Amino acid sequence: EYPLERFPLFVKSGAIIPMTAQKTGREESSLAGKVILLIYPAGQNSVTCHWPTGEGTAYEDIEVSYDTAKSTLAVDAKTDRQFVLILRGVMPVKDVQNASQWSYDKDRKELRITAEGRKIRLTLVME
Repeated sequence: EYPLERFPLFVKSGAIIPMTAQKTGREESSLAGKVILLIYPAGQNSVTCHWPTGEGTAYEDIEVSYDTAKSTLAVDAKTDRQFVLILRGVMPVKDVQNASQWSYDKDRKELRITAEGRKIRLTLVME
């Protein structure tokens, strides 16, 4: 049994899920106004996210791709944006090249990366 706010979500390996700060399950002011992407790395995958740019139906396409064999992650947007990339189920990380900030939670096997710009190229250095 689960309370409604803790209901399990089953996610396919390789999924890339765009989220808002309210939907992450964390009350963090550091997430406000940022593009949040929840990533479950598996092999090579890419997706085009249609990110709202304001009121109405206007949106911006954001291309996201990763390759677990090469330990690379790429984000391409049309405008400069701040991103929080949350990778779940990853092995311990020693460094994330080209990231503004990053942290790794060993208990959750979760890597959180903060980066900004319109063309982001990250390389994960595994332990």
